[in-house]
Amino acid sequence: MTRHEWRGQELIPPDGAVVVTNHISKIDPLVLGHFIVDLPRNPRFLAKDTLFHKPFIGMVFRGAHQIPVHRNSADAAKALAAAVDAVADGSLVLMHPEGTCTKDPDLWPMKGKTGAARLALLCPARR
Repeated sequence: MTRHEWRGQELIPPDGAVVVTNHISKIDPLVLGHFIVDLPRNPRFLAKDTLFHKPFIGMVFRGAHQIPVHRNSADAAKALAAAVDAVADGSLVLMHPEGTCTKDPDLWPMKGKTGAARLALLCPARR
């Protein structure tokens, strides 16, 4: 339906990494996933836990080993620990620092939360 031109794929390490992008559209995860699958790599997104309870998408998310984020709860930190473990195991973890799609009418990204920076600090550096 559309044509695309990927740029920057060579910057993605072959194992264990975190990719962070802004979330301005509901199709952002699909486009980012397509970008990563074309490498070819299997992306692991941090996604709000309510998506894991939806009839079809929940089955897909669980089957693809995505990482649920229990927002606004004591269990929210479990997602960060799971993401660190995934990176250490060589997975490519993808996240949107805002935690949700922008609410700005002009589609400007919202202020990011600290999860992306915390994840980067907790993941071991690879050389």
